[in-house]
Amino acid sequence: MRLPSPLANGFLTGLIHKNTQDDRDYRNNLPQFTKEGYESGRVLLELLTTMSRERRITIPQLSLAWMMSKRPYIVPIPGTREPERMRENANAADVKLTKDEIDKIDNALSLMTFIVFKGHGSRQ
Repeated sequence: MRLPSPLANGFLTGLIHKNTQDDRDYRNNLPQFTKEGYESGRVLLELLTTMSRERRITIPQLSLAWMMSKRPYIVPIPGTREPERMRENANAADVKLTKDEIDKIDNALSLMTFIVFKGHGSRQ
């Protein structure tokens, strides 16, 4: 059984999409990487891309910072094989989002269908 991935199995990195997979990639069967799933998540990815550029942080850092802002006890643990990605992800702990930024992401999620691991839980 696969556990939930805080970066949606690479979708929220902006680096892995429907055109970067090969036949051996387990993500081929995940909802966010189907043609329909990618199209529904594209809106979210575009918002996160814009916001991360404005903040001069990476999309994964923004995504992880948003998760950590939801509850003080949330500690997302993204997997990686690359030491540089581990450092990048750890630096997300230093990103403090404003209420407006959090609300912008929450609002976008509430208006879209992007089901990954039974929903995003932004309203919890």
